[in-house]
Amino acid sequence: SEIERNELQNLKNNNNISNINDNNVKEYSWKQKFFAEFIGGIFLLFIGSGVGVYTQGDLVSIAITNGIILSCLVYIFGPISGGYFNTSIALSEFLRKKLTLNELIYYIIAQILGGFIGSLLVALCNRGKFNQLASTQIAQYLIKFNGKNNTKIDAWCYICALICEIVLSFFLIILFIFLTSSKHNKNNNVNGIIVGASLAMFIFTGFHISGGSMNLMRSLPPAVLEAIFGNNNTAIKQIWIYIVGPIAGSVLGTYIAPCFLQ
Repeated sequence: SEIERNELQNLKNNNNISNINDNNVKEYSWKQKFFAEFIGGIFLLFIGSGVGVYTQGDLVSIAITNGIILSCLVYIFGPISGGYFNTSIALSEFLRKKLTLNELIYYIIAQILGGFIGSLLVALCNRGKFNQLASTQIAQYLIKFNGKNNTKIDAWCYICALICEIVLSFFLIILFIFLTSSKHNKNNNVNGIIVGASLAMFIFTGFHISGGSMNLMRSLPPAVLEAIFGNNNTAIKQIWIYIVGPIAGSVLGTYIAPCFLQ
């Protein structure tokens, strides 16, 4: 009928418009992606680690706040830069050939610079105190079980913290790859919520072992600022854990995740 022919023509016109719009979508420049990851780094450290300072290490507040801020950042900046805000994820995307080497370098620089600004703001909002910036380090909870005293860090403390960072980073990368796989995930509207909830879960798990970092951007800035301006070298001496652990977990997750995907 005439009505059916008109409806069919309207559908064709709508499809053509949709295709034109898809083709005309402007790709974000590397400067825009850099700025997105940079701003995200500021927010993640200022809010995510700041809550640890202001609540004196309250686990529930830290885990929930970090989960919420990451969810918000993914929804806001995800369409621009991918919403990584994590050096481990950026490395994984490079290994998956989703990022070039230059892009990987831009992302890491942006994230860490943002992390430094965020940590600096935390200190300034805490009367200029740089000695405690909620840096991630081997937890006192773990140290107390070494059978000696409450301050001695033995080899098992380092081993446990390193294993924790590897395992948590591994699951983080597996989660990210599954969520960004269009064949596996049909409803990406809830990705931000899933990522935020997962981060909170990982922090609940790793807080009393390694602090639950999984991210060099989260660990390096406060450790460096504490060492330089706060005369506190504890975190910077342990920073290798938060370099080796997330990198190892990222590599393992990147190459194991495809085994579960079609």
